[in-house]
Amino acid sequence: FLSRSKPAATTTADPIGPPAIMTLTGNAGPVWSISFAPDGRTLAMGIDDGSLKLWDVDSGELRSTLRVHTGPVWATAWSASGKLLATGHDDGSIHLWDVATETKLQTLKAAGPVRSLAFSPLGSTLAIGGR
Repeated sequence: FLSRSKPAATTTADPIGPPAIMTLTGNAGPVWSISFAPDGRTLAMGIDDGSLKLWDVDSGELRSTLRVHTGPVWATAWSASGKLLATGHDDGSIHLWDVATETKLQTLKAAGPVRSLAFSPLGSTLAIGGR
């Protein structure tokens, strides 16, 4: 689900935090990674079945589903421009995607399973965390 924070601090009467604004459904298995595009308009979800789902945040509509790996997508990261999206997998593969064309541009290989990814603020470096 998506939740927006409240302007005021959470009180003891509301210990759980902000209410859900929508629930995104239809995933084939657990969601292992999630990240917002820099403009906040698209949400990427890495799913257990190897798919990457791109959701429109305002409408809650599924924009597209890409088959990006053969197993769980453990990590997703957007470049600062929002033009590239990186996905990471157990086999050490990292795919770089052109979001506009939904095209895989490049595959990188890490020494082991990929669990986290982060682009530098300028987008020139991709940090990879593994297990």
